[in-house]
Amino acid sequence: MWLRRIMSIFSLLWAQPAAAEDDALVWTSLTANGPLGGDILFLGDVGARIGSGPQDFRQFLVRGAIGTEIAHHVTLHAGYAHFWTGTRQRNRGEHRTWQQLAFPVASLGKLHLHGRSRLEQRYLPGTDAPCWRVRQQVRGELPLGREGRPSLLASGEVFMNLNAPAGAPRAGLDRWRAQAGVSVPVATGISIQPAYLHQFIPRRGEDLHEHILFTALAFRW
Repeated sequence: MWLRRIMSIFSLLWAQPAAAEDDALVWTSLTANGPLGGDILFLGDVGARIGSGPQDFRQFLVRGAIGTEIAHHVTLHAGYAHFWTGTRQRNRGEHRTWQQLAFPVASLGKLHLHGRSRLEQRYLPGTDAPCWRVRQQVRGELPLGREGRPSLLASGEVFMNLNAPAGAPRAGLDRWRAQAGVSVPVATGISIQPAYLHQFIPRRGEDLHEHILFTALAFRW
């Protein structure tokens, strides 16, 4: 299958030492955000994540939120997400509620830096209480010309587990992501955003490094 061949080559290019495990994945996402009327904002996405490793990893997600602008270019959202995850051994669903604050950080010439702070309550199968996780992202965007031209994108995001109920992941660093790509406008309010994303997940045995070919189709109105 051509997709598995591409992911196998992708994994070899970023092979890690023997103390770590590598996997190559393809992620796709469809995102939409904009005003619903008055001061109410909508933010949502659907996505599919497919792995190439022996576990035959699959994940599908639906996520949405309602928010408002609380200051100039500062928005606050609250929403719900559902994740379905499957491997050769098991399938499971995850319900998740979340709250998010998005804000500008700085502008350095044409480079614009943005921040996103997200708090999640994860309801995992087999746990006796919600798992609280905080995510902090910093994202940069650099236009490559006048408005309507492509832009370079880069971001980093840290995930921290705040508690560890029975049956849940341990508290502390959960994972971090680093991403680099480009945003290409294809129509008014529509852009395609191909990127490389590296995800590091610390584990008690071998740490996991995921090399991800990520493509998003973004709608903004």
